[in-house]
Amino acid sequence: EDEIKGNVFETLLGVDEQGHLVPNLCEEWKVLEQGKAFLFTLRSNILMHDGNPLTSELARSCFEESIRVGRDRLPVAFAAIRGVSKFLEGTADHVDGIRVLSPNQLMIELEEPFPIYPGLLTDSHSAIARQTKENFIAGTGPFKLVSFQSESAVLERNEHYWKGAVPLESVHFRCGVSAAKLAPGLRSGEFDVVSNLLPQDLEQILQDRQSRTGLVEAPRKNIYFVIFNNKSAVAQVAELRQALCGIVRI
Repeated sequence: EDEIKGNVFETLLGVDEQGHLVPNLCEEWKVLEQGKAFLFTLRSNILMHDGNPLTSELARSCFEESIRVGRDRLPVAFAAIRGVSKFLEGTADHVDGIRVLSPNQLMIELEEPFPIYPGLLTDSHSAIARQTKENFIAGTGPFKLVSFQSESAVLERNEHYWKGAVPLESVHFRCGVSAAKLAPGLRSGEFDVVSNLLPQDLEQILQDRQSRTGLVEAPRKNIYFVIFNNKSAVAQVAELRQALCGIVRI
């Protein structure tokens, strides 16, 4: 699911190869009120898959729809926004903490200061997604979703992708394939890319000189945070915090 979503939907912010936050759908962001509010300036050249330009008004409606749909398991990126509870209760038409300042400027206000909040917006659950009249979900990514069943999903190239059209015309994802079928499918050419190979299958492929020459491995990316409790006497020691931060490369 993450692989499919990552090719169809995009987030306001992303991370580079070193794990640092970088602009994505927004061209810049500002931290206000000591981390209680954030101002995002959206790029002007982005179209949704259904042809609608990405504006701050559209981004707000996408966020509100995601909040409404995911109300039972809200990601922190949405739960921390001011006014979400009133919106879900039905006492407010919009989330008060998501404010449209101009066609390309969006303000997000939180219930409490949360300086690391922009990092949460790299999570795929906070991606820009909009339901179309054809009952598909439109995003802004390099591919658009054209077919989806429990066992497969077909994506086609987004010719109007804001970063430029990608080389592949389409991608066919096979879902729910048993681990035992991955290696044989890779060897026979049925699959071009697989994930989570059984350790013994990977070892056999690496030992096969013919298979090994055409094999490319890609690491899985994850994001972690270290948060210090400023009420703890131990965590108030600056040298200790520096040492802990220094043992992990970002």
